Amino acid sequence: MQLLARTPRLLMDNVYQSPSLTPPPSGVDGAKFDLDRALNLGWQSFKGQIGLGVAYTIVLALLSVLAVLSCFGILFALPHLAASSAIMGLLMVRGKPELGDMFRPFRAFGAVLGAWLLITIVTQLIAMIFTIPYYAVLLHGVDWSQIQDASGGEAFKEIMQQFQKQQQTFSVAKLGTNLISLLNLPVSLYIGARLMLTYPLIIERGVPPIEAIQQSLAVTRPFQWPLMGFGFITGVIAGLGILGCCVGILFTVPLAFTMHGAAIYQLLGEDTGAPIPGTNSSTQTAV
Repeated sequence: MQLLARTPRLLMDNVYQSPSLTPPPSGVDGAKFDLDRALNLGWQSFKGQIGLGVAYTIVLALLSVLAVLSCFGILFALPHLAASSAIMGLLMVRGKPELGDMFRPFRAFGAVLGAWLLITIVTQLIAMIFTIPYYAVLLHGVDWSQIQDASGGEAFKEIMQQFQKQQQTFSVAKLGTNLISLLNLPVSLYIGARLMLTYPLIIERGVPPIEAIQQSLAVTRPFQWPLMGFGFITGVIAGLGILGCCVGILFTVPLAFTMHGAAIYQLLGEDTGAPIPGTNSSTQTAV
């Protein structure tokens, strides 16, 4: 007993303490988020680099269209192009971007693709949960007597035709569509807020996909509700470009992703409160 009493506490902890399944996020010490600070940093950074932001948006749109039109581009190019907005926004806040930086996600090709597949599968499963009641109502209204004698392909076609008729005439189906849209908005904002560091961690810091997702969830957890509000605000800002005959999107979209870059800049612990390189901003960050 005396020998056990003298056993160092550190040794006892190593023997009996369960290992942590999620290690503390590495490289994200000092994470903070202040909504006003993020909006201000994003605006100040964008003002001095409008040309680059507009050029990036045009190139991104053209490459995305080409990716969608090709058979392989949707899987092997579109995820990386989508991830580039987070990187370009972050680099614009740091004050040292080049247009060629939009291709940095392709350097971590497999990791970015793996993270995209994981996130897509999870989000689609979540979306299915919200659509089950809607399709249950539609299935309840199907006239199965018209389908009993049909073959597999014809039966499916008949069900789809009845679905379409119900969607056009059935008020409950219309209500379901609206409710699904309303429910998807906060879910999308929540997922976007919690996973916003995934691609920056993979591309900028070489973190493996699953670890990057875990670290993003850990870092954003204390700020999840402000980040959801921030995502809604930047989404509105990006959408305001439609009012200018869609030409305004060339300015509002890069402004929105630069603001997102400012949020990432804070969450990665890089924002010391000093003026952003290349701007005259002197706003102090919240601790």
